[in-house]
Amino acid sequence: MNSRFLIGQIVADGWYLVRIRGSHHHFKHPTKPGLVTVPHPKKDLLKKTAISILQQALLQETSCQVFPEDD
Repeated sequence: MNSRFLIGQIVADGWYLVRIRGSHHHFKHPTKPGLVTVPHPKKDLLKKTAISILQQALLQETSCQVFPEDD
């Protein structure tokens, strides 16, 4: 999964960009607590990293359909 798709999912949930430090984009939500940091641009994020980012954003990986079903 690439970082562009993940950022699209986060922004669609209402998160907005507050700052960029180097290659890391930091997002904040009007009602949800905390900050979410996404390395960008990144073509291939590790699955563990992507799941961690989604958990920080209080999103579920199944609702975003981030990873295809394993056969």
